[in-house]
Amino acid sequence: MLLQLPERELLQRNGNYLALMQLMGSVGIENQALFPVEEPESLLTTSIRRKLEEVPPLPFERCIFRVPERLRKINEAAFMPRVVSIGPFHRNKASLQAMEEQKLRYLKIFLKQTEEKLCLEDYVKAIRGWLQGARNSYGEAIDLNDEEFLQMILVDGSFIIMLFLLNSFPKWRERNDPIYHKPWVVNDVVRDLKLLENQLPFFVLEGLFNLAFGSSITFLELTYKFFGREDLDMVSISSMATSNSGVKHFVDALRYCYLPLTPRPQAFCRLVEFTCGASELHEAGVKFRKAKSPCLFDIHFHHGVLDIPCFRVHDSTETLFRNLIAFEQCYYRDDSYIVDYVSFLDCLINTPKDVELLVQNGIIDDWLGDSSEVAFILNTLCKETVFGNSGFYFTQLCADLNAYCRTPWHKWKAALKHDYFKTPWSTAATLATVGILLLTLIQTITSKVSSRARERSSRPEKAQKGSNLTSANQPSLFPCKAHLIN
Repeated sequence: MLLQLPERELLQRNGNYLALMQLMGSVGIENQALFPVEEPESLLTTSIRRKLEEVPPLPFERCIFRVPERLRKINEAAFMPRVVSIGPFHRNKASLQAMEEQKLRYLKIFLKQTEEKLCLEDYVKAIRGWLQGARNSYGEAIDLNDEEFLQMILVDGSFIIMLFLLNSFPKWRERNDPIYHKPWVVNDVVRDLKLLENQLPFFVLEGLFNLAFGSSITFLELTYKFFGREDLDMVSISSMATSNSGVKHFVDALRYCYLPLTPRPQAFCRLVEFTCGASELHEAGVKFRKAKSPCLFDIHFHHGVLDIPCFRVHDSTETLFRNLIAFEQCYYRDDSYIVDYVSFLDCLINTPKDVELLVQNGIIDDWLGDSSEVAFILNTLCKETVFGNSGFYFTQLCADLNAYCRTPWHKWKAALKHDYFKTPWSTAATLATVGILLLTLIQTITSKVSSRARERSSRPEKAQKGSNLTSANQPSLFPCKAHLIN
């Protein structure tokens, strides 16, 4: 189409007066017949196609995400690093810059430990081959060029490796090491490495470690040894997790430590059924017992006894499980074991009284010393979370508990026990009362039996007397004989 149409028709077709005037001004009105103009629809579709071509495909390797806003707003502090930034998400925060100098010190120690076989250029060359895979591991585009991104990986990666090695080999530490010389700093660093937004891809760390040391110990084993400083209960099951080669990062590695020993059945019930609180279960006759298994998912209910492994609640429990849950919501949506487990605890714990009951039975190990705080943490961990398509892991367990509680006999038996046999004094009083009632009953029965026996024995005497009187009053059958004798 040429620009020889009336102005009104052009405006109707284009619908954009300013764009038309600019185009006409740039080419000149006198040259209208020389320059063809595309239809408005063609211009629009061309623009849309160009934008679509610029959209990059989603990499399937994505495993490091920003925490969803709906989870962050519940407790933002649980997702924010305190002393050290790892990866790109928090690297420019002013409150974390003090640790950047220590990162460079650890890089210097790292290079010195391996200077006999490798130099700085060797590490740079190796990391450059991992750059695209590392970028694809993040849930969003990283606003760093390749040189900045490579430097971040080298500095943060060597820092983590040296941190783990100095934990295992204290003789390598400097006397005034600003991290290991201050226990509170170590605890904060351990905490920060458990945050979902504060991660490097595990394959980069593992590759860097193998390139530098290649020792008999694997980097995954070194990882569990480091995190075992605080979560000692994980050490007993970390051997299972060390055999897993698909770890994505530290949060994923910690998640493996808590998974059940047997996987979720394929034909799993998708129906979600919850149970009532611990106090209500107790009143219905359910007994709580601490299970010996270190696996949190080894929960069983048999013959009125609910066996649950011990769950420790300390200062970093909330931070760890909030990040585990956030990771499952972003990556393991249809395999959310941690969400299922915490949801089951949320069912059992509704009040501080429920916490105290579980503490008494050794199921909750309360390091906070506040039942109300423990109840609040466990009641809010799964807030704003959703279940995956695989269903609720403890549906059958909850169904069995609910069926047990609905049986009247179990409630009556439990009520009798709770009301009359709760303490030794109440038990003694109850037994004494029952004994008195039994004696009174026996005495009553005995007296009734005695009275009935006396009544029965008196009846023959009365009958004998009656017969004598009857024979005396009767006339003689032989009056003549009696007269003759007289």
